[in-house]
Amino acid sequence: MKRKEFGLDEMGSVIKIKNLSKDLSIILSDYENWDVKMDKVLKWINQFDKVGATKKEMIIILEELVRIFKITYFSRKKIIECIKIILQENTNSNISFLDMLRFRKSDKYKSSSQSDYIKLIKSIDKSIKINNFKADILVYFDDYIISGNSIKQDLDYLLEKNVLSKTYFYFLAITTSGLYQVEREYNYKKLVRFFEFENRLFYKNKSNILWPYENEIDICKNFDYSNMTFRAGFEKSSLFEEDERKKLLEYYFWKAGCYILNKTSGSALLPLGAGYPKTVGSGIITATYINIPNNAPICLWWGDERENNYWFPLLKRKTNKKQYEENKDIDE
Repeated sequence: MKRKEFGLDEMGSVIKIKNLSKDLSIILSDYENWDVKMDKVLKWINQFDKVGATKKEMIIILEELVRIFKITYFSRKKIIECIKIILQENTNSNISFLDMLRFRKSDKYKSSSQSDYIKLIKSIDKSIKINNFKADILVYFDDYIISGNSIKQDLDYLLEKNVLSKTYFYFLAITTSGLYQVEREYNYKKLVRFFEFENRLFYKNKSNILWPYENEIDICKNFDYSNMTFRAGFEKSSLFEEDERKKLLEYYFWKAGCYILNKTSGSALLPLGAGYPKTVGSGIITATYINIPNNAPICLWWGDERENNYWFPLLKRKTNKKQYEENKDIDE
């Protein structure tokens, strides 16, 4: 890959990296599962020298993350604003919010971020009803639809309870392919999102997820990408305006993902609650103050704080099991 060089000397680059690391730590400052201080951001970005990134290229990585996370990071304050919008839209209605954790039969989908949001909702207004299926409007509020799989169990349950028709879904962010799966299988349209990630195959060249060119990927012995489709061009999207910057991010996130997987094996990722990743360096760049989805590039969240570990995370991930244990006793 041919990479552009930018006109900063070594000392200027170091100062710039420190300043950008501080900017990113401020954006991610309320992340609950990992205290994202400037020194941790510095430790994370500097390890990209393991995959050949120069200081000037690290600057581009940080600049892109600062720009993107300003849009796609959902802080506690931003989520409260989203909840208030929902409440304002339903001011004169008899509503109840749904907490579906207790109704989920599959352990695979017992991630309890929704219960965390219920706690947040109750902190705003203690009188708000939870799981009152007799209410005129049921509000389902959660963070993401990504593949569309995790919500299907809830949709089936609400359909069985004969309340799906009066349920309104609100998500912080969705992918367009995940939304398509829900709409196609359930013919359901009452869904509001505060941000949308374009990730449909037909629109791969103007996707706002990381979707690399084939000639930019590294060989990864523990990952089968033989059936992966790569983008063949570039069009501006809501997150990416410059192809060269997107290429650089894709290139080094993929290399970092390969570095991680080549050092370990698929089973080594299971304790983190992710299973074997479907992507190496591609995926969505987003997080909430509660957690980062495992559909994000693994170089953002894989690893831990031990000095002898292969990789140091930017945002340490909370596992589904840990979330479930923390919220399983929540009152209705």
